[in-house]
Amino acid sequence: MKDKETFFNIDKNKTKFLKGIAILFVLLGHMGYIYKGGSWGVSLLLMLSGYGIFKSYISNKNKDYFSKKILKVYIPYLLVTIFILIYSYVKYKIGLKTTVFSLLGIDFGYICDKTMWYISFIFLWYIVFFISTLLFFKIKKEWLQHLLIIILCFIFGYLIYRLSRSYMIWGFGSGAFLYVFSFPIGIFMGKLSYIKINKNIKRFILSVVSFVIILLISLLFNHVDTNFKYFLWVYTMPILLIIIFDLNIIKTDNKIINYIGDMSYDIYLWEGFLLSIRFKLFDAFSSKIFIDILMIVSCIFIAKVYRELFIDQLIGFIGKIIEKLKRFKSSHFDSNNVL
Repeated sequence: MKDKETFFNIDKNKTKFLKGIAILFVLLGHMGYIYKGGSWGVSLLLMLSGYGIFKSYISNKNKDYFSKKILKVYIPYLLVTIFILIYSYVKYKIGLKTTVFSLLGIDFGYICDKTMWYISFIFLWYIVFFISTLLFFKIKKEWLQHLLIIILCFIFGYLIYRLSRSYMIWGFGSGAFLYVFSFPIGIFMGKLSYIKINKNIKRFILSVVSFVIILLISLLFNHVDTNFKYFLWVYTMPILLIIIFDLNIIKTDNKIINYIGDMSYDIYLWEGFLLSIRFKLFDAFSSKIFIDILMIVSCIFIAKVYRELFIDQLIGFIGKIIEKLKRFKSSHFDSNNVL
């Protein structure tokens, strides 16, 4: 067994580092410094989400599944959206439909911040995964249960692709239909993290895959001019990065990247809005590069303040209320049993 190891053993430190890389791709891609880098960042974040949710399912099944997602994903989104809505109402006099859809996190073309399509997209995948686990949880053979979950998620991915491509559910500019397999790929990688294989065979397989991906990136760079090419582009770099870190080619102890990765979600929530007003915020400066540097620093700073002063406090407060309700329910149940 010493000459065997698992595929894609992405620990918390690697996950944090990869999230840091992903959000930097998003920032630099949206500002035009990395060719279509935003798509790499979004795809990588979705893969890491799929990986993490599968690992969590193996450990905890679906315990407090949606409550965790609401606290960690929806609540931070909601507070940022309220702020953006207030700004948008003063600036553009937005309507009721836009307000309601934005608050709910449902993007049908009415969202003020167009980058927020990601929220409805990731929540859809949370629901898809939850349904998949419910359908197959009675299957006793674990390997078969997991295989069926993965297959069903890829089928859902294809269906989402067809629907979003035909009806542009998330708007034309988002390109959401390109990312439909990122989450299922992450789930598949999560399953591979439990399968042991000979080290040399693993390295050979990952080396071949890496070579093919590097070749594809080289051929596609500055030539992504069709949906098919864009589709390939979306998955190449994220998979390559995960392979590189799985093989420990690059160390993941960089404090700056880890610091950014720790706040990646909060940075994502703010970056679209800040990006749209960066020239107004820093109109005293003429250099675009300097303005963009200030924008990135400001985005990280605001995300940090937002996380520590608002979100952590609010989630902690809500968590205490939930615990009190659980204790009350438990004590009430015990007293009824005694009677």
